[in-house]
Amino acid sequence: MLRTLWRELNVWLIAPVTGPQVFWPPVTTQVPTPQAVRDELARVLASAAFVRSDRQSHFLRFIVEGSLEGRHVELKESVIGVEVFGRAPGYDPKIDGVVRTEAVRLRSRLDRYYTEEGRDNLLIIELPKGGYRPVFRLTTSPDPPVLEGTPDDARVHADERRSAVAPLPQPRRFPRWVSAVGATILMAAGAGSWLWWHSERGAPVTIAVLPFDNVGHDAAVDYVAEGLTDELINSLSVIEGLTVRSRTSSFALRDRRLTAAEAGRQLRAAYLVEGAVQHVGEQLRVTLDIVDAGDDTHLSTLRFDRKLTDVFSLQEEISRAVVSSLRLKLTTGRRRYETNVDAYEMYLRGRHAMEGFPARGHPIAQSAVRFFDQAIEKDANYAIAYAGKADALLAIDENMVDAKAYEEARAAADRAVVLDPMLSEALSVRGALRAREYAWVDAEADLRRATALNTNNALAHLRLGLTLVLGQGRAEEGLNEARRAASLDPLSPYVRTEVGRALFFAGNYEEAASELQKAIQLDGSRNRPYMLRARTLAMQGKMNEALTVLEQAPLAPRRGSTKGSAVQVCLYSRAGRSEDAAAFVRETLQRDVPARYLAEMYACSGDVDRALAYLRKAIADREPGLADIVRSPELPWMRSDARVAPMFRQLHIKS
Repeated sequence: MLRTLWRELNVWLIAPVTGPQVFWPPVTTQVPTPQAVRDELARVLASAAFVRSDRQSHFLRFIVEGSLEGRHVELKESVIGVEVFGRAPGYDPKIDGVVRTEAVRLRSRLDRYYTEEGRDNLLIIELPKGGYRPVFRLTTSPDPPVLEGTPDDARVHADERRSAVAPLPQPRRFPRWVSAVGATILMAAGAGSWLWWHSERGAPVTIAVLPFDNVGHDAAVDYVAEGLTDELINSLSVIEGLTVRSRTSSFALRDRRLTAAEAGRQLRAAYLVEGAVQHVGEQLRVTLDIVDAGDDTHLSTLRFDRKLTDVFSLQEEISRAVVSSLRLKLTTGRRRYETNVDAYEMYLRGRHAMEGFPARGHPIAQSAVRFFDQAIEKDANYAIAYAGKADALLAIDENMVDAKAYEEARAAADRAVVLDPMLSEALSVRGALRAREYAWVDAEADLRRATALNTNNALAHLRLGLTLVLGQGRAEEGLNEARRAASLDPLSPYVRTEVGRALFFAGNYEEAASELQKAIQLDGSRNRPYMLRARTLAMQGKMNEALTVLEQAPLAPRRGSTKGSAVQVCLYSRAGRSEDAAAFVRETLQRDVPARYLAEMYACSGDVDRALAYLRKAIADREPGLADIVRSPELPWMRSDARVAPMFRQLHIKS
């Protein structure tokens, strides 16, 4: 956008005063001809970056030809999905993000082409973000290119350049004072834009991985050293904010004894990764240094001693360690996942399913798990899919007390963090699992790291808020995080419900009732906001209104149902309907239900001994959600009964 602004204002404002200017990035007052664009398209499609990718080549050819032929109405997501990627007419692009995914990959592939093979091309094809209409621009250079060959060759090159462009129509002339003022404004705006860009976004960090040295000169280890170099280049290239020099450029320096400064200058890289591999007996030692090429400062040194049994696992382990170290030291950029498109589609379907949970029953979360599993089957290293699976399994456990789902959630979350230690979503769900285990300090650490890595992760802010309110008794601090989540995701009924829950346990009943009403308005099919709002109204002394809200719930608890029955018992007991409350308890005892429900029922009905007995059993069984019981505003006696104090300690809850 800034380049376009420079170009347009140069034509209309500055050129009338001073003549066309040369800025950086260079601008041109010429546009390419259709034939020149088609010639450039042919060069791009024949390049190494595209020749093996029929899918991306078809996509690029479709949008370029469509633009040249004036078929701009076809350059939209719904049409491209059908014409290029074989989707059925009428498919929903909001659910199936194949076009958006492939567009991200196409931009990356074009950037890679013009950084490497096409770096000297006179014409560039770009796909700006936010649309599918390509841009064709001619490059200029402050210094005319040096053309090799005979004078006749030079004339041919000049003729080619002239044939590639068509003159722009002459711009309208403005009075000189208008143009002068415009030039002044433009320069000021340009300076401000440059400062904003570098201060807010940060200039890309350029890094090169030098070929690993085989220290022991064991020929059998050469392939290991070369494989490590390749793996590391590939791993670093998927970090936002890092520009990684290609393998060709890096290997051009093999066996050349250059200083860090010399290598950095030749590769135009600010940082270098140097490595050495040594094979001693059955052991393989790999040493890596991350170096600032400007002053030869060593930022980090990593060493690995492993048995030479599984080279591919070793390569993966080392690349993850270096990636994490660089992301911590040089950039907090998120990882860009170059994954199988079908895997990404399954991931999106899983997240879409989770948006409707919890609602009528539990199959939604179970179907989400299946989608995430399908994504993982297609890409076993897809960290964010493991994080999504852990989220879905954790939701099943929290709502149904499912020990198997809990164990599987832990395994999926751990795997996500191993694959990408700086993935906000992975740290968020691991933090939630640690909160579920009542390890509040560890949970807070993970969740704070998750919010630092991605300040827009509403779920991480929400989980941090609940951890601080329920586990640490830091209500105001926790509510600030919960409210931050609501501001980031204001239309999520789940977020609104959980913010209401945090407010309820913090004693902010009026605000809690308002948040829960918003959740009901956003999605009236969910049971949970009705139950929480009924409890909130009861704490405000509005018992009749509370019972009315309870009866309006889509899965209103009747006799013979465990849905919300603990809430029913608590409200009936507070309303003086002890017989109805006792009837619910008797019916619940006839079914196999988690101990936490019985503990809450007995606590509300006044049977303290049985309540404490079931609470002890729930703690022994490691059931989730026990902080909600001991911190329940309806049960103030739990904070003063000496028999409950040991349970607070077991749950690591600050009373």
